[in-house]
Amino acid sequence: MVFYGRGPLRAELEVLGRAAGLHAHVVFAGFRDDLDAMLRALTLVVHPALREGLGVSLLKAAAAGVPVVGFRAGGVTEVVVDEHTGLLVPTEDVLALTAAVARLLDNPPLRLQFGDNARHHVADTFSASVMVQRHAALYDVLAQEHA
Repeated sequence: MVFYGRGPLRAELEVLGRAAGLHAHVVFAGFRDDLDAMLRALTLVVHPALREGLGVSLLKAAAAGVPVVGFRAGGVTEVVVDEHTGLLVPTEDVLALTAAVARLLDNPPLRLQFGDNARHHVADTFSASVMVQRHAALYDVLAQEHA
């Protein structure tokens, strides 16, 4: 298991991991400039954020074809389409999060399908050309409203 980032709970999680004897199975990788390359090697991404804007790490995971399991919070729901590109569970429901992770780990074909769906979803929804088209359409609407 690899933990990425420098969140406020990192030190506490490292202590808990050592106390549970998981130090040989858990890596705290911190912030990585090479995240894009590393994502392709992951089985899935677990994103238990309680608050999230539009998570760039989620977009990168989806673009790499990695399904995401996360809490139904903020911008996570814009990237993860429940039961299509990954799994969303109620915020702070650790048991549901655990069950969702186990479900994807136990079902490689579903995990691969979600990853493929995620790759297509990001390309269809968040690519530069799509975003430019959406912004141009928004500007057109705003210009017409204020003309």
